[in-house]
Amino acid sequence: MRNSYSTQEVAELVGITKRTLLNWLYQEKVPEPRRNPRNNYRIWAEYDLRVVLEYRSNLTKHQGLFKDRRGSL
Repeated sequence: MRNSYSTQEVAELVGITKRTLLNWLYQEKVPEPRRNPRNNYRIWAEYDLRVVLEYRSNLTKHQGLFKDRRGSL
């Protein structure tokens, strides 16, 4: 794993759309990562990626409703 990821990269690694990830942030389902002070872009650390993966995993386990972009669980 790398040290940091973009929002798009995190979404792709988790198997969701960037819009879904942003919605989770706005709804406070996952914590906001730190931001680059120069351009205000989100900087996702490995810990942040694990938190998003855990949240998605819990959705899949407990609700059984979430499908990734490839159409499988």
